[in-house]
Amino acid sequence: MLWNLIFTLTALLMLGSALAALFARQAMYGALYLVISMIAVAMLYFLLGAPFISALQVSLYVGAIAVLLVFMITMLNRSAAPRRRARRKGVIWPLLLLALLLAEGVVLFALRVQAPAQSITSVGPKVVGGALFGHYLLLVEATALLLLAALTAVLHLSRKGEEES
Repeated sequence: MLWNLIFTLTALLMLGSALAALFARQAMYGALYLVISMIAVAMLYFLLGAPFISALQVSLYVGAIAVLLVFMITMLNRSAAPRRRARRKGVIWPLLLLALLLAEGVVLFALRVQAPAQSITSVGPKVVGGALFGHYLLLVEATALLLLAALTAVLHLSRKGEEES
């Protein structure tokens, strides 16, 4: 019963923060909502009995992709930064959602809530690493190059705007 409640609340938080990321008026708040949505997805993976995929979700998407996204937003909005420091009220909702996710995590670990018993084949990190860097090595490298090209393009475009003004 408690597992169902935590799962439903986490799924609703994930969907709500994803919708908030879509409709956010400022790009930085959208990125914050996106980070909260990705953390909620990681918690859903953990609730479903996949702690390794949950850790990958946090380290890759929250730790790398979201940081890259925030870096690109700050590089593009350098001239508008002094004006927006006065508006800090918009950060309250993302912080409340993040606090709710943290409270769910504390309850999850304190009460040792586990997923209902199912026949799940466990896959370890060695098998996942072998698959990613064996058969899918070219796709992983292409994704890394695409992210590097996107970052380089953003830096180039942001500096080009400074030269014209």
